[in-house]
Amino acid sequence: MKVIIDSREKARKEPARIFYSGKGHEASIEMLDVGDYLFDDQVVFEYKEIGDFMSSILDESLFNEAANQGLKYPYHYVMIVGDMKDYVKGRWIYHKSRWKGDYPSYIVNNYSRYYGALRRLRTFTCPIECFDMKQAFYEMLLQSIKCLDGKSKYYSNVSRQVESQDPVDVLLTSCKGVSIKKAEAIRKQHTINNVYDLLNLTVNDFKLIDGIGDKTATNVYDFLHMEAET
Repeated sequence: MKVIIDSREKARKEPARIFYSGKGHEASIEMLDVGDYLFDDQVVFEYKEIGDFMSSILDESLFNEAANQGLKYPYHYVMIVGDMKDYVKGRWIYHKSRWKGDYPSYIVNNYSRYYGALRRLRTFTCPIECFDMKQAFYEMLLQSIKCLDGKSKYYSNVSRQVESQDPVDVLLTSCKGVSIKKAEAIRKQHTINNVYDLLNLTVNDFKLIDGIGDKTATNVYDFLHMEAET
């Protein structure tokens, strides 16, 4: 396979190039428009260490980056690398005074935010959790091989399968009251090319769509702008 590693990966880019080259793949370091690792121009991964993952929840960049991957490539994933337990314990000393020594509430807050972000990501992409960098490199390789082996298929026992594979449609249909037809209508009516276009829409923009009234328009707007769960 041809593997492209984003040039902004800093300390990880050279170890990644050595790892994939050592496995017999053509690995190069280049600047990617979206994502951090790209396999055969079809499978893309956004790489997030735990600390970066947690901070990117609050400013919404995590969800924007993940959605933009799906707009460009057929297979898209978010790699979450690190130990959540170690991350939370390590930061307690800096947040102890803010939480007035209430360690249980601090733990609940962080884990709620973490799992809330995972649930939100699963509405339109696939997060993968790994403990360290080497495991992440290997998992990305195995996942890419599985995606490109020509054996993938849909299974009839899957309970909910969105007809459109466009990540914007998948994201919108996760909101109550939005069918796949309404999601497609929103995307086409307002020429949505990426998640930033979607976030710029107003409640009135959603009301322009046939079948979407005041309540649904407000629900969609609130859903897209909701803050990370705390």
